[in-house]
Order: sequence, then structure tokens, then C-alpha cells
Amino acid sequence: MKALVVVDMQTAFLERMGDVEASEEVVARVVARIRAAKRLKRAIIVLKYELYGPNDPRINKALKGYKKQVTIWKSQDDGGPAIHQYITGERKRLREFQLVGINLGFCVLSTCYGLRHYNYCAWIDTAGCNREGGGRISARSTKKNHRRTAA
Repeated sequence: MKALVVVDMQTAFLERMGDVEASEEVVARVVARIRAAKRLKRAIIVLKYELYGPNDPRINKALKGYKKQVTIWKSQDDGGPAIHQYITGERKRLREFQLVGINLGFCVLSTCYGLRHYNYCAWIDTAGCNREGGGRISARSTKKNHRRTAA
């Protein structure tokens, strides 16, 4: 089964972006993906960083009343271990994850790597993140590109 993972769409992170227009755009793109996931009856995992407060109200509104959602708290950039713990503890059959959200280069990417570590299929929908562009980035291809640019 597939799931949408909404990463760190908390007010504190959106305010840190400093660009109100860009912040509005990323929220709108994430809300669109939440609506699409709901139409497809997919699970939605809302991944939140501890101590960074509530989600943006538009995210909460888009999720309101949807029964196939869960909020998972994390204490580090990589939310993969927290998601894996939830899946194994609740015996969920989730195997593929579409990641969207804020902090593409940190929390979203780290969570993608973390999920791949547990042998899940995970990819980043960059059009649903706080960065220009679109498409899919798998953890494997992103890791390769990251090594190339880091050198």
C-alpha cells in the first residue's frame, strides 16, 4: 500500500522560510497532494518535529475528518525510524511512500534515506516541497547526486 508523508509543515518552519509568497506556494502544493491522497484513499502520515509547534492551519483543514491519517512525532531530521516503528507496531501494510513538505534538503531527504534503510520504496515529490522544480527523486538517485555535488 502507498502513503503520503507530510514532513514538518509546522508554522515555525514556514515562518523561518522568510519568504511569505514561497511559504504560501508550498502550503498550497502540499494541500493539493493531501486532497489527491484522500481521493485515492491512501494513508497519510503527518510527520512533525518535536518542540516546533502546530501544523499550518491549512494543513489541518485539509486533513480534517480523514480517518486514514496519523501524526507521528520525531526528535531528529530522519523520520524514517519513527515511521518504521509505527508501521511494525500497528502492523500496517505500507510499503511505498511519497514525501512532501518543508526542509527538502534536511528532513525530507533524511526521512527518504531512513525509509530506504528499512527497505521501503520512498521517493520525494519535489513539486510538493519548498524548492523550485518538480518530479520524483528516489533516495538512491538523490544519494548518488548528493555525492557528486558534495565532492
